[in-house]
Amino acid sequence: MVMIPRAEDFERLAIRWADAPHTSDGYPNIVASISAFPELYAQDRDSLPQNDSDRAFALVCRACDILDDRVMFAQTDEDADRLTKTACGYLGEAVKLDPQCFDAVRILYSMEHGTRDVMVSFLRERAEEVCGACETIAAAQNLPAPEGRMSVSVYMRPYLRWLFNLANEELNCGRYRRSLEVCEQIMDLDAPDLAGARLVAAYDFVKLEDPEGLAELIARFDGKRNAWFDLSRVFMAYKQFRLEDAASILHEVVRTYPGAGNTLSAQQEVLPGAFCHLCYQEGSADELFVAVSEAAVILDECGDDEESALSAWIADDPFVQQAREAEDAERDLVATGALRRRDPRRGGGLENGTAANDDPFGGKGSPDAGKGAPGEPSDGSPDGHAPGAGGETGGAGTQGGPADAGRGGAGGGSDDAGGSDEA
Repeated sequence: MVMIPRAEDFERLAIRWADAPHTSDGYPNIVASISAFPELYAQDRDSLPQNDSDRAFALVCRACDILDDRVMFAQTDEDADRLTKTACGYLGEAVKLDPQCFDAVRILYSMEHGTRDVMVSFLRERAEEVCGACETIAAAQNLPAPEGRMSVSVYMRPYLRWLFNLANEELNCGRYRRSLEVCEQIMDLDAPDLAGARLVAAYDFVKLEDPEGLAELIARFDGKRNAWFDLSRVFMAYKQFRLEDAASILHEVVRTYPGAGNTLSAQQEVLPGAFCHLCYQEGSADELFVAVSEAAVILDECGDDEESALSAWIADDPFVQQAREAEDAERDLVATGALRRRDPRRGGGLENGTAANDDPFGGKGSPDAGKGAPGEPSDGSPDGHAPGAGGETGGAGTQGGPADAGRGGAGGGSDDAGGSDEA
């Protein structure tokens, strides 16, 4: 699950439509009126009932479409700068329309103040204000309170994203316990964890070298696998010198995620999502690419100029390298027309029906064939490929994307050199 700007915009306007007194005009009943909303939204969103807060959020959606998708694939620095200025214009207009459009406030401040410490101070100082304002806005909608494991109101989600941004910045500043406290706050507020705090928390536990905490976190979400949890288990086993276990889990990652050979070899870092997490489909190449990018705080512990032992151990693993060579060979076949291109919406499977990662070694077998990660089945397939981006944004690292580039990233990894937290 990820937060998708356009999906949230749809939800906000659906609430407004259902509450508007005139929406039943021309419809036999309220059910027919509500049923007509999706088509009306698709045909002419701007004609639907909305206030300045809704209009401001629509501008945030436009800005995030640019920042979280188009900028990443800009052909030149000039194109990237032009797109970024356009996005900043949308965000500035959003704040003018609605000073309490906290997504726009947060993203603009991040773009104007590059240092992490300044961003952390800003987010901490205004967190209580943002919470109070979101609670007031949510209460004014007269919506029923969520129950059980339902998510918080759509009008409280800007606060969740505010906290998520804070947790992420604390992690990258080396303040792992503070980051973990914020993650716990998010998960207590929102049991399904739409913001993805559990993913940040997993890396916090790795940096704190707390295997019990990581195991409890995974159990809290019913043991459901994701790339962050899988990589965290690799990192934790490596840090505990359980190299055989670490290798077994790493090889399971290669078998699970399409394009894993190139992604784990390159270990490329991209800028984090402006809205929240970058969009991805569960079990896809994009999911692993985003997880590896966000793991720079662990993989780059030696700094930008020196490769860490963990980073080199993963990239140089024979199983990873064989998978990369198989992926490169397959790409060459696609380029020559001997093989049809992958369908990225199906988790990387080939259009001719051949599974992408059934056997990346051409029938030669893997170094640990038949072995799964400790305590897990050998097939290791995720529960499904639920659509992450909903067709709105492209995510990162699909074929021909950044995952194909050489190792190294944009910097901005951990400010510390070790795995211990602040005193």
